[in-house]
Amino acid sequence: MPRNQVVNFSEIPKPDTISVVSQGALSEAVVTGGQANKDFSELAMMLRPAIQQLSNIYKAYGDAKKALPDDADKKEFETKWQKQIEAARTGRADVYREFIRKMPASIVSIGAVKSAGGFTPDVNELISLFASLDKSVQDSRAGVYYKEELAKLSRTSIGAVAPQFVQADTAGRPVSLNDFRGKYLFVDFWASWCGPCRAEHPGLVKVFDQYKDRNFTILGISLDQSKNREAWLKAIRADKLAWTQLSDLKGWSNNVSTLYNVEAIPKNFLISPDGKILATDLKPDALEAYLAKLFPNPR
Repeated sequence: MPRNQVVNFSEIPKPDTISVVSQGALSEAVVTGGQANKDFSELAMMLRPAIQQLSNIYKAYGDAKKALPDDADKKEFETKWQKQIEAARTGRADVYREFIRKMPASIVSIGAVKSAGGFTPDVNELISLFASLDKSVQDSRAGVYYKEELAKLSRTSIGAVAPQFVQADTAGRPVSLNDFRGKYLFVDFWASWCGPCRAEHPGLVKVFDQYKDRNFTILGISLDQSKNREAWLKAIRADKLAWTQLSDLKGWSNNVSTLYNVEAIPKNFLISPDGKILATDLKPDALEAYLAKLFPNPR
């Protein structure tokens, strides 16, 4: 599930008079003003169908979840809806890519590059998209700032050494990433309130039970808040999560999730025994397949 996002108008290169007119939702607004605002308005018009489609899916998902019987297969339910949501997000990302292709000299394209990556960005694609922009845009204040963001993303890309951290477990004891050196480690970002995260837990439990004695373990990092501490602990028990669980109970401001540029959950990183990031965003079945190649002779 994604964190709340805000529109950043700081990318407008100079003071401008902006007119925003809407008879209804913000997505229906007409923005007029300088060139950057005209470009922003064009992007908004291009995005409108994709945004409406995604909004309709989210509403249908919410309605269906409320009507879901207690004995329903929640994993199958979440999987079905997540496929629809991901397909709609892909369609939205394609709109951003088309805008970048058409408007490489627009300052608005910097925001479009970031948005094209979504909540689980491929940093190599973002670097390529950013490189396709005009040099004047790349060298702008917003462009320089975004280069720094890309550098941060690169620090948690595949092949990079996973950034070190220390965070408290459920008993308040400090646990370090270095404590797991020598093992294959699956770092799983989740929260008790995250339906898609909870739906993946049965699959993770299965993988953990199968490979926990094969130089592999899981480390959970929760984005719960301090007011939800009991809900976090209850979810750990209910989902039978037998691996180490950490949280500073700061929600989206969790120090580790911030360090790892986590913008949506579930989010995960598979780390090698020598501390390098091997893969990201693996579903339980994909994780199981990956480990089966590492450990070809199951016990």
